[in-house]
Amino acid sequence: MNESQLRTSIRESELRIEGCRVEIKQLEQKIDDLIDVRNGLSSYKGVMANQVDNGLAKLNSITAMSCLARSASTYAASMSKALHGSSYSGAQQSLDSAIAKVDKAIQSCEAEIEQYRRTMASCRNQIDASRRELTRLQAED
Repeated sequence: MNESQLRTSIRESELRIEGCRVEIKQLEQKIDDLIDVRNGLSSYKGVMANQVDNGLAKLNSITAMSCLARSASTYAASMSKALHGSSYSGAQQSLDSAIAKVDKAIQSCEAEIEQYRRTMASCRNQIDASRRELTRLQAED
């Protein structure tokens, strides 16, 4: 390559590096947003668990009474079904699934960032090689 081609190659590599930096910054922001979503889902899951625990405590206090009215027994049975039933476990599973999807998206972003970093390293190596060649050509003149 001649000097002009080497300078063009250096500039193109520098532009690629800058483009990679922009992409990395965007991906890092996306990761931050995804972490916020994951934290919100985890928090909501905790709130749900606390509500169920509170409900179970109240239910246990009702069922601990020695003589329950029929309506109280019916209420206790229905509440127990609600607190231990498929609706609650389905909601928990849905939250777990959503959290897993968010984690997968975060891992995908992290893999993309790593790929951009490898591209940047390759560009830096290309710049270094082009600069050495440019120095050699200039020394010959």
